[in-house]
Amino acid sequence: MFDSHKSNLQFDLQFHTSITVAKTHGLVTSIDEKINDMNAMIEIVFARMQTPEERNLATLVDKRGGPECILNSVGLMKEVLETQNVATKGDNGSTSREIKGAPTQPSLTLVEATKEIRKAVDTILAEDYPAFERKFGAIELSLKEMDATIQRQSDRVISTVLAGMQAGPHERIKDKVRSPIF
Repeated sequence: MFDSHKSNLQFDLQFHTSITVAKTHGLVTSIDEKINDMNAMIEIVFARMQTPEERNLATLVDKRGGPECILNSVGLMKEVLETQNVATKGDNGSTSREIKGAPTQPSLTLVEATKEIRKAVDTILAEDYPAFERKFGAIELSLKEMDATIQRQSDRVISTVLAGMQAGPHERIKDKVRSPIF
């Protein structure tokens, strides 16, 4: 009797475990599909955000064998850098997309470009963090100022509405001709 009860409990446990595993597998598959869809959307967004110069450089890199081939060949790297320098220069020698007040980036040499490419992502993020922090602080300050302005305007509207509600009907009349009648 106890043995049969034990085997029934084990069977039930195995049954429920297999159901849970099947549900988990389906959930993991669903999450994997969503992640793949999200990656595809991110790739589309980045592709649409590329400038014409970046698209031309990407085409050149693909024609020359891809990024790995470019990184392993000094001659191809020089060619890509020269193409980039020509593409970002206008007729007068200045960059074609200069923004007033924005810092201009000088053309990279082969050694500088190689060193920049070989940097770890963590190093790049650490170098850019102070600039990010300044920009974030400026945006945060402007949002706080906007919040204060909205709060003031909201308080003005509320006080005007409340003043109008507390006043009698004769005080809410704005028509100067009829006002003396009341």
